[in-house]
Amino acid sequence: SHTEIRVLGTAFGVRLGPKDVSVSVSRGIVAISEDSGEKVGPGQHRPLTTIAAGKRVVADLQGNILLETEAGLDVELAWMEGYLAYDGAPLSDVVADINRYRAKRIEIADPALADLRITVSFRSDQSEQFLAGLPAAYPVSIRELPDRTTIIAK
Repeated sequence: SHTEIRVLGTAFGVRLGPKDVSVSVSRGIVAISEDSGEKVGPGQHRPLTTIAAGKRVVADLQGNILLETEAGLDVELAWMEGYLAYDGAPLSDVVADINRYRAKRIEIADPALADLRITVSFRSDQSEQFLAGLPAAYPVSIRELPDRTTIIAK
């Protein structure tokens, strides 16, 4: 099963994370349906969750709606301006996003660090600066290996 997102004349952002998908709407309305895997015949529709401007919905990767909140649009849509911005996001989400832009993969060596909450904003081409500053703000160390960068607990 999967989550279906339908555009209804709007401006919105979608963020696919390692465990969930987040949809934030800045203008208009977006409809999200949960796909149970059942066939839908002509004229039939799956149940919809609609998201209005200023709102955010998070669904798991199976399409189950987990959370509906107010959207922090400056953070949620920063990627449109070439920025990665996070307000209390799990380190695993930040690393997953950086790995989309960085040739040398980053890995979280200590699984307990995956849920460490991070608040940061930087340009998508500034992953080296992010990594350099991370140990000053959080209880982690960075190890550079020939094929990857690892984040470990201090």
